[in-house]
Amino acid sequence: MTDNFEDDTHEERRHQVIGAVFLVGLVLIIMPFAFDSTASGTSPVEMRELPSREMQPMPVEAGYTPPQVDVESEAEVASLAEPLLDATDDAGFRTDTGTRFGEPNFLLANDPRAQDWMAWGVQVGSFVDIDNAHEVRRLLRNTGHHVALAEALVKGERITRVAVGPLLSREDAVRLQETFAKENGLPGVLVKFEN
Repeated sequence: MTDNFEDDTHEERRHQVIGAVFLVGLVLIIMPFAFDSTASGTSPVEMRELPSREMQPMPVEAGYTPPQVDVESEAEVASLAEPLLDATDDAGFRTDTGTRFGEPNFLLANDPRAQDWMAWGVQVGSFVDIDNAHEVRRLLRNTGHHVALAEALVKGERITRVAVGPLLSREDAVRLQETFAKENGLPGVLVKFEN
C-alpha cells in the first residue's frame, strides 16, 4: 500500500511540475505582448534629432539647360493672372459658381452653368457648421466613398457642401443616390463636378 501511495504522490508531483512548466512557458510567451505597445495598437513616438546633412548639388550633365518660362515681363504675368482675379471676389469665392477658389466645384445637375460638365456625384448635404460637414465626410469615407467638401457663398452665407464623387456616369450617381436614400435616409441630390 505504501508503494501505491508513493506512486500516487510521485504522479501528482509530476503533474504539478508539468503544470508549472506549462504556466511558466505561457507567461513567457504572453508577457512580451502585454508590455509591447505596438500590440495594443498604440506606439510611443520617439523624438530624435535627425542628423544634419549638408545638401550637395546634384551633378548636371554637360550641355543641360533648365527649362525657361516664356514670360517677358511682369506685365505679362499680371495679364495671365487677370482672368483669375476677375473670376474671384474679394473673399476668394468664384463669382460664377460661388465656390471658394481652388476647392472642388460641383453644382446641381440641372444648373445651366454645369451643362457641359461631364463628371457626376451625389451631394448629401450643405452645412453652415463646418464640423458637421467634416463628420459626414468622415462617416462616408469610413464606408469607402470618395468625398469632396467645398465651401461656397450662397446668398451671403458661407456653407460647406458635401458630395460623393466624382463619378464617370450619371447611372452610377443615380444608383448611389438611391442607395444613400434607402440605407442611410440621406435624400442626396444629383450634382455635376467641374471637369
